[in-house]
Amino acid sequence: MEAFFRERRASLELLSETPFIQLAFLAHEFNQSLHEVREKLYAYQKKEPFYHRIALYDLAGVPIVSFPEPGRPISGPPVWFREALGRDHYASDLGLAGGRQSVILAKTVYDFEAPGRAVGLLVFDLDFGAVAALLEKVRPARSAVAFLLDGRGAVFAHPDASRLGHPWVGDTEDHD
Repeated sequence: MEAFFRERRASLELLSETPFIQLAFLAHEFNQSLHEVREKLYAYQKKEPFYHRIALYDLAGVPIVSFPEPGRPISGPPVWFREALGRDHYASDLGLAGGRQSVILAKTVYDFEAPGRAVGLLVFDLDFGAVAALLEKVRPARSAVAFLLDGRGAVFAHPDASRLGHPWVGDTEDHD
């Protein structure tokens, strides 16, 4: 899983530094079309099955491009936005958005002409169902399962869905 998140973070870093992302904020500022940016984000998202949504947020917390749902916030009021804005990189704890598990990864996007000047955020909303499917393939031992805990010790990925969201209390079953 560490490699998975490292790869997503590298993708976020790389994408945030591409001219089409940086120029999208300038196009937005001058009320120009963002159609081409949407198309490129769509193509990128289709290559990576782990994203529920990819979005660009301006400094006021308004999504200027959001694919697949243009103009809609990623997970309700962007509570995470204030935390993300003050950092170069941001990763949320697991949360629920629209009845599904969600992890937000965000990267500050800087002005291409003034590298220290933030213009907004590039945001990946990870489809945690796809991430959990990766866990199902991990078998550390014949009778063992892989699972993930959040920062509070609650289960957020486990083959037994009844454990999701509950504190991990250990496994009391006897396994061979």
